[in-house]
Amino acid sequence: SEQLRAIRNLNYVDFSAEVDGKPVTLDVEVRYFLPKSEDYEWGLARLENPGPEVTERLDALDVPQSFDLVAIKAWYDALPRRERDALIEERIFEVNYMGTLMPRYWLSVRFYWTQVFKPGRRVAVRHTYTPVLGGSVFYIGAEATEAYCIDAGTRRAIDRLAARADGSNGREFVMLDDLQYVLTTAHTWKGPIGHFRLTVDKEDANDVISLCADDVEKTGPTTFVVERDDYVPAGDIRVLFVNLEKMN
Repeated sequence: SEQLRAIRNLNYVDFSAEVDGKPVTLDVEVRYFLPKSEDYEWGLARLENPGPEVTERLDALDVPQSFDLVAIKAWYDALPRRERDALIEERIFEVNYMGTLMPRYWLSVRFYWTQVFKPGRRVAVRHTYTPVLGGSVFYIGAEATEAYCIDAGTRRAIDRLAARADGSNGREFVMLDDLQYVLTTAHTWKGPIGHFRLTVDKEDANDVISLCADDVEKTGPTTFVVERDDYVPAGDIRVLFVNLEKMN
């Protein structure tokens, strides 16, 4: 159906849910917001502090529910001239410094379903998705050192990777990937987490990871585990992956 195709397009993290071992059918809510300021914000910062909402405005024009810039451009080009001009004037679209037409709005996509919890009956709810990594080229300053709890030993391991890249005649470079998972402001559980288990797999034994956690147990060549009972998170999960990427 049309809606299912839209959901698949929007569900780039492959979010799925099960209740008592059976998959549930997801509904989707798409809303559109403008940036609150000209300062660059992404991820949770945008969700917690959005700017003006323009959902009704764009829905009335049948905007594609999509992250596909080609589809959005085709939709924009097909609008009457007065609507295109109005969207520019309202700063919902803009022409960037390269002369390219770009939407200024961003999408908030929420997948949900209706669930009945009967008194006295335990219900097992499970959801999975593929996390989105942030990435940058190699630079670790004081802010990153604190955010990912990079100690002296980890920093030496990172510097060894950097030295390898420097000795490869430009064929390799150091890449930083970071993963964030909110535990403090977006929790949906009541009371402490009875049993918390975090497994981090860096996939390549030569890569370096850093995270803020005590009693991290190495369980394999690339895997690390943190376990807690009656766990009350004091901070969010932030993991830094440092690896070498080969030039094409």
